[in-house]
Amino acid sequence: MNVTPRPRGHHEAYEAVCGAIAGETNAQWAVIPGAAHLVPETGDPFKRDFRQVEKDAWAAREPIGDVPIRVITVRFSQAEIADSPFPEEQRLMPKNVERQKGWLVLSPSAEQVVVDTGHAVAEDDPELVIDTILEVVKAAR
Repeated sequence: MNVTPRPRGHHEAYEAVCGAIAGETNAQWAVIPGAAHLVPETGDPFKRDFRQVEKDAWAAREPIGDVPIRVITVRFSQAEIADSPFPEEQRLMPKNVERQKGWLVLSPSAEQVVVDTGHAVAEDDPELVIDTILEVVKAAR
């Protein structure tokens, strides 16, 4: 696998994913100055209410054509659910796999990849994320 060298100090797992994708696709790797992978903390023009963005995207779901899509979905363990400090999150976490199936309406080629990692899949299993992205890129070409 070709890996583009890291530009600078972001989280190691995200750097590994970006480096592998850039190396395999000959893409340019750009870094947005700010707080590692936390785009909402980078300021304008990226500062938005991402909960509202997600709600708006969910409400606007409609087929976009026969394009490859993979929805990587975490199946949370009972321990992870119990550890959440947020009651609303605890209520929704057991339904995560079923709820994420809603994104499959976007394309007849959409597939769900269910994983038993923590919330930050790229940190827990960067190879899975790399392989899934490269699979989509290959299918799109």
